[in-house]
Amino acid sequence: MADFHDAPTNAPPDDAPDDAPRDAPEAVRRGRSGPPVPQGTERRLRPSRWLAPPRWWLALELVVVFGAVPVVLWLERHRAAPLLLPLVFGGGLLALVLLLLDRSFPTRRLWHARAALADLRHLVLVRMLPAMLLVGVAYAIVEPDRLFGFPRNDPRGWLVVMLVYPALSVYPQELLFRALFFHRYAPVLGDGRTMILASGLLFGWAHLPFGTWIAPVLCALGGLLFAWTWHRTRSMAAVTFEHGLWGDFAFTIGLGWYFYTGSIAGT
Repeated sequence: MADFHDAPTNAPPDDAPDDAPRDAPEAVRRGRSGPPVPQGTERRLRPSRWLAPPRWWLALELVVVFGAVPVVLWLERHRAAPLLLPLVFGGGLLALVLLLLDRSFPTRRLWHARAALADLRHLVLVRMLPAMLLVGVAYAIVEPDRLFGFPRNDPRGWLVVMLVYPALSVYPQELLFRALFFHRYAPVLGDGRTMILASGLLFGWAHLPFGTWIAPVLCALGGLLFAWTWHRTRSMAAVTFEHGLWGDFAFTIGLGWYFYTGSIAGT
């Protein structure tokens, strides 16, 4: 898998392996074999035990956090609706803290604009535009009365959502379901198809509290796309751009109603 790297001041050089830990010896960070690593360095390069618990704990954590919690929120969705956005933001903040504390996680992935730009043409022209055209036509046929209802009825509110949604909702979600998920649960799920499927499907499952089958199904499909993009690029910029554009598109054409916490009262 080809990978491209930007070079922030605190990141390894451009020719470094993407998975080089932040405190790896310079020779390792530059992708060279270099002199023998001093005794004890390997232990320092590993994350602390509380950041990398045993596999059985990670498996249990997966079941509880990503499996059981959405069910509880669905059962209590009418009371939990005001808490959903704070929970998303708080979960993303927790994910960010865990990643920053984990010395084995390359911090360049928290944005990694160069990888996003390298994938931009394929992402937009091959994957997004044809799919958006298909979804837009299908929605116009099924729900013609709601088509473009948000920008027509509340243009100022629509503009605020277009600008705020990617930062306050999308980036925290991608921190949790892509950056942290792929890094933390690799010992259980690996880094291939199983990981991509788990990340995408559990992302859809997390939308169970909206009380309609449409939100989990559409978000599972989107989650699979975002997980594949992360697998290819290891770039938060890439997945945030893709997720944010899909979200803004959904709110624009009228699909956003199914992902709006205010709609939960009617379920």
